[in-house]
Amino acid sequence: MLCADTSGSCLSFTLVENIDGDLKELYSQTFPAHGRMNEAFFTCFEKFLAAKDVAAKDIAAKDIDEWICITGPGSFTGIRIGIAALSGITLGLGKKLSGLSSLDAAAVLSRCDISRQGKATVAARLRMNEYAVKSYDFN
Repeated sequence: MLCADTSGSCLSFTLVENIDGDLKELYSQTFPAHGRMNEAFFTCFEKFLAAKDVAAKDIAAKDIDEWICITGPGSFTGIRIGIAALSGITLGLGKKLSGLSSLDAAAVLSRCDISRQGKATVAARLRMNEYAVKSYDFN
């Protein structure tokens, strides 16, 4: 599974192995976009796939079965760039693209850190001192 996050000022890719619902992060890399997400996306994606930790596993884009794009909250333009770029890649590969909110993604990661049970509350800072907050109960 590959998750791409273009909702902030950086561009992040995370490769995750999904074995019967157990998620294990294989490799993650964040790239500064410097306000040029549209220009940086494909170069950074190629660098991510060429990274020694990914290349050592002999993983190419065609080998990735699940593709996820972070859908916010975050930068509207960045999210549109991520969805458009990943839509093109997955359409060309004949794969399915799913969306996931950044709050849900953070909760899933925290669930992995809190022994797969319990409760988590996740917050993301928005503009003008506003926050998006969501609580989860994994019991």
